[in-house]
Amino acid sequence: MLELEIDDELKAWIDPLSTEEYELLEASIVEEGCRDPLVVWGGYLLDGHNRYEICRKHGIEFVTFEKTGLSTKDDVKIWMIQNQMGKRNATEFTRTALALKLKPLLERRANQRKAASQTGPGEQVGQVRQNSDAPKGRTDDGIAKMVGVSRDTVRKVEKIIEKASPKVIEQVRSGAISINAAAKTVAPPKLTAPTPAPPQDAPIDTASPPAEDHAEFGPSLEEIAAAERFEAEQIEYIKNLLASEDDPLAKALADVKQKCLEIAALRSQNAGHQNTINDQIRMIKSLRSKLAKLEAK
Repeated sequence: MLELEIDDELKAWIDPLSTEEYELLEASIVEEGCRDPLVVWGGYLLDGHNRYEICRKHGIEFVTFEKTGLSTKDDVKIWMIQNQMGKRNATEFTRTALALKLKPLLERRANQRKAASQTGPGEQVGQVRQNSDAPKGRTDDGIAKMVGVSRDTVRKVEKIIEKASPKVIEQVRSGAISINAAAKTVAPPKLTAPTPAPPQDAPIDTASPPAEDHAEFGPSLEEIAAAERFEAEQIEYIKNLLASEDDPLAKALADVKQKCLEIAALRSQNAGHQNTINDQIRMIKSLRSKLAKLEAK
């Protein structure tokens, strides 16, 4: 039986089959043989790792097909992703998730093209100038075009992969729930305002009223900062939740949230003024207490 070279990096480039999928493939090959050729490149197996393993396990013959036109390992990786995306059982989420694996490769190639275009007299082709800043390129647009989805869908899938629970990812990968439904589960964290720590070296002023007497002077600076972070997370969540960044509703809600941020900033300034007033009140209370003690002598 023909021995093929296995590159561990290329083998790990494609997500493995589930136990159920592997068992179904094994039963099919045992019953009908290996019908599709295994794709190789320079002796290395590119497509058909599971079939190759099953054929070797059961002593089943297989044929190979030599893939040409690939010069580098990056070319091979791109071809492997495109080949997997073309399979009939690939859902929209699966195809987009596969294409997102190419994002670092596409960005690197965009940087190389940018560097080559900036080559000056006496410089080697591809040499990056010290003061140049090669852009990452519109990789999201390229991925969207490759998969046949919107750029917003690409960003939702990327957010799901990064932040959704394993259960949700498995559901959307199998098609049990939609990409939009999965994206809605990626909610921003709940607002929990931190409790300010009391000053460690502050003198005790027995004449000052209890802290709760100053509750009317508004939230603390820590609470304001936490509220601002929460509002920023809400804006990002809304953009992820709605179907398109160009949606008028999305813009309107983002404007509302922006106003909330401006209000929060004003509250922060107001809180600073109120803290100053509180300090002055405590100083007056302390002076009054000292004056009363002097008068009593």
